[in-house]
Amino acid sequence: MAASLTEPNLDAKAHDLIAAGKARPLEDMVNSWWNASLYPSTVIYPELGSFVKYLRHTYGIERVRAVWRGGAAAIPRTFGKPLDRLERDWRAVLMRN
Repeated sequence: MAASLTEPNLDAKAHDLIAAGKARPLEDMVNSWWNASLYPSTVIYPELGSFVKYLRHTYGIERVRAVWRGGAAAIPRTFGKPLDRLERDWRAVLMRN
């Protein structure tokens, strides 16, 4: 079953993946050619779920929706920074907790 944004252990699972070196770079998954079947669901669902949760909490649901509508290319314009910077910020927050 896919991890939801409200799952209590979502961030803990993403944290553990990062700490174990099993997390994938977000640029591998956040692009126009992404294919979920290339990655284990035990990695992508907690990782992407935690990242979207962070974006929603930090920037608000309207910006998340704007990226959903505009695709990965809308990320820098919507959040004011590129994906790799957002990923670093998210990982730093996640690893502090």
